[in-house]
Amino acid sequence: MQNSYALFLGVGAALGLWRVAQAAAPDEALRRVDGALWVLVGALAGARLGFVFSHSAYFQAHPVEIIMLPAGGLSAPGALLVGLGAGLWTAQRGRWALRPWLDDLARLAFPLAAAALLGAWLHGAGAGAAAGWGLPAPDELGVTARRVPAQLLAALLLGLLTAAGERWVRPGARAAWTALALGLSLLLAEGLRAQPDWSWLGLTLDTWTAVILILTGGLGTLVLARRKWNPSEWEGGPQT
Repeated sequence: MQNSYALFLGVGAALGLWRVAQAAAPDEALRRVDGALWVLVGALAGARLGFVFSHSAYFQAHPVEIIMLPAGGLSAPGALLVGLGAGLWTAQRGRWALRPWLDDLARLAFPLAAAALLGAWLHGAGAGAAAGWGLPAPDELGVTARRVPAQLLAALLLGLLTAAGERWVRPGARAAWTALALGLSLLLAEGLRAQPDWSWLGLTLDTWTAVILILTGGLGTLVLARRKWNPSEWEGGPQT
């Protein structure tokens, strides 16, 4: 991982933590940020382990490089899976209502995902296909050419969808909408990619992840939008 890409992730994480703190009650802000930090640690570990898994043949021959984070190699599916697991653990540990906590994690996820997409675009990770109308950008080998700005377009889509979801106030609705937005953005970035990564049944791991996010996020959004809202949900009522 190049230093500037790490800086992008750091800025995205900091903005996400700030959003979590801003949304929390003053007497809960520190605990919420602490929980979000654990989620970030889990997401980073999962991102690395996911990359190692998807390139297992290489890392079996070079096991020492598994822990060499500066060399690069992170996986969005791994980050989401382990990050979500860490989020569920922190909710249980803190005895927090699940849906509002997932909404907090959605506030964390947006700037972090947007920063990751922009950093990947500037450093050629998952570079878009060559196109005469595209923007100058490097590929994984550092070769600069006019390419489809796949990650930039995905980040813009994510930003627009997230802004559209700011009106959601019902517990869990922000989380469901953010999952849908992440899935659509990831699908766009993967669809415009020049060289798809490791695949299973003809679809890349990122594509499978995007499909799962779209289905779960879309279903969750529809269910919560159709259900009659009881404001007492904010007062510690059933929220699972």
